[in-house]
Amino acid sequence: MKKTLFTILVVTAMALMGGCQFFGDDSPASPATTGDTETAVIDLDSPTGGLTAADEEPAFGEAGIYEPMLAECDPAGEYREQTRIRDQIRDCEMLDGAKVYRLRMVWGYLGEAYTDSTVGDCCQIDWSGRIYAPGGVIQIERTIAFDPNDYVERIDRSTIAVTSNTCPHVDGIQLKIVFPPAARADSAAVADSNAAAVVPEVVVELGPYSATFGEEDLAAQRFTHWINRCYNGIMVSSYEVPRACPRGYLVGRWSPVDDDSIPVDSTTADPDGRQLLGVFHGLWVNDRGNMEGHVRGLYGIDSDGRNVFFGKIINPAGNCRGFVRGLYGVDPEYTGPVADSNGWFDGEYLSRDRVMLGDVEGIWATNEAGRGYFLGLWKHHCPTDVE
Repeated sequence: MKKTLFTILVVTAMALMGGCQFFGDDSPASPATTGDTETAVIDLDSPTGGLTAADEEPAFGEAGIYEPMLAECDPAGEYREQTRIRDQIRDCEMLDGAKVYRLRMVWGYLGEAYTDSTVGDCCQIDWSGRIYAPGGVIQIERTIAFDPNDYVERIDRSTIAVTSNTCPHVDGIQLKIVFPPAARADSAAVADSNAAAVVPEVVVELGPYSATFGEEDLAAQRFTHWINRCYNGIMVSSYEVPRACPRGYLVGRWSPVDDDSIPVDSTTADPDGRQLLGVFHGLWVNDRGNMEGHVRGLYGIDSDGRNVFFGKIINPAGNCRGFVRGLYGVDPEYTGPVADSNGWFDGEYLSRDRVMLGDVEGIWATNEAGRGYFLGLWKHHCPTDVE
């Protein structure tokens, strides 16, 4: 259901966002800090959606909402890779012409990824299988939300085996994959006279899902593939790792606004047609999968009819790091269990002083109630990105 919004009193904003104060930073009368709670304005036409650069409590004062997400960055998930594999990765990366990619995949009950762990209405899936990069070297950077019975093991430098079962929630893995120039196939590849010219390729065989990612896929892909109508699916994000250019992830929960959160009547109707449709909570994660902060925001329709999103980034202490903003929409290419259950977002991230630092882009997937998971990539602007 769509909700109409113009100006919302603080009590309503707190109901939506668990106590977050949104102040109209484009208005001279707007308070400068969150300590003044007279009126809050969510403005989908403003440069930051009405979000301010005021510092917050750690985790926006909503630690309970973010706690289930911390499995994405749990230090226990950092994989202690074999020394010889680390050495091979380092040596390969130093070679001119080497191709380096980072691949992050999350699979399972995407519609309820970060809700109550007692959820029982799900279909158990065995995702066990292998990931194979012929001619390349796979470095396991971390496992994501693995249970005690889930694990990953190395077969050889190009192949890993995964044992994973989900119901409910999700598991996942983050890999760094390097293909040296004129890559030579290892013992797991088919030996033939053309082995010295292997093109970068990754084969994924995880339970009900299988795919082969070529060079163009590995360089820039983000998609959701649904497995069944129980909202089990897999999200895939990969990119080519540039030299000395910061990148990372933003991951979290994508949620609609509750039907009764905003009264729809003549006193709250927005004559410009702006509509608040939902909120999101997530983690700001570095390229190695370690949490660097929290992000929280909103999405809806501005007065020009565009689907827009805005978010605020804070560090673990609650200090404002900056903002994200952009456009989002439904992805017609990937059909899910229900209509409009897959989508995308694309925009930029700014410093707390609104200086543009880089880009954000990603995907979201939801269940029939509109609740779900998002997986995005942030990338800092490098000299080659600026004309």
